[in-house]
Amino acid sequence: MTITRQHLDYLKCFPELEDLSFLDCEFEKDLKIPFDHWPKLTDFNWSSSAEQDAPIPNWLLKQVASSKSIARISGDISPKDIPLVTGMKSLRSFRLEISDETTLRALLPLRDQLLELYLSGNCPENLAETLSQFHALRVLHIYDMPVDDAFVGAIQKMDLAILWLIKTDVTDGCIPTIKNWKTLHDVCISSLKREDCKITPEGAQELLQTPGKKVWVHEVPFARGWENLSDEELK
Repeated sequence: MTITRQHLDYLKCFPELEDLSFLDCEFEKDLKIPFDHWPKLTDFNWSSSAEQDAPIPNWLLKQVASSKSIARISGDISPKDIPLVTGMKSLRSFRLEISDETTLRALLPLRDQLLELYLSGNCPENLAETLSQFHALRVLHIYDMPVDDAFVGAIQKMDLAILWLIKTDVTDGCIPTIKNWKTLHDVCISSLKREDCKITPEGAQELLQTPGKKVWVHEVPFARGWENLSDEELK
């Protein structure tokens, strides 16, 4: 559908709006999104199937970045547009696909405020070192990246509460690190196909019996985000 000024005028009637999603939408030319009318808006979602992995349009992302309340952006962002969001003081969660054009270092201006990261794509040699600079991070989801046991060991000093490793190269070798990670209480290690997961049945059993931790192996639970953490965990 095509979003018009009339549609947005209607949305102004909902000042308590917390979640705004645009799915397969086109827009009237020179449209101004009234983000200032939604002071409680925390989630902005963008999805387009017209073009595979079509990013959020530059003109729209500029307006999203003007919001003083948006904490989570869901949707692909062009590498050249990432600087638009690094000045958002309200942003707490970000999804990044690392490629030849996009590196985690592009998000370093947000190192002291991001609480949650979703990473996928390439795995540069300095990934753990760069990731460790995100001091506020409490939730890390890694999807379809060749990170291994050494990577898990390299980030164990981070104060993570939730760690997901989906379609990675971790093996039973990461189990001692996971078990001894004091701040970590939710752990998920899985693959899309059970046989692709490198955790053995013995290793899975050991992980599942870890005291004080919720562990999922070979299955993916409903995701818990940074907003589900306690004040103590967010310190």
